[in-house]
Amino acid sequence: MCQNSENEFIVMQAVQSLQKIDTKNKLVVETFIKLIQLTFRRKI
Repeated sequence: MCQNSENEFIVMQAVQSLQKIDTKNKLVVETFIKLIQLTFRRKI
């Protein structure tokens, strides 16, 4: 349980960092975020 919330915090931090990056490859960033969310949901 503790581990899950810790991972969730790390994922949220990573997503926020990615969203702050103003890159020409917005699609790559969005795809990466979706991948993180999918793998995270499977782990729960």
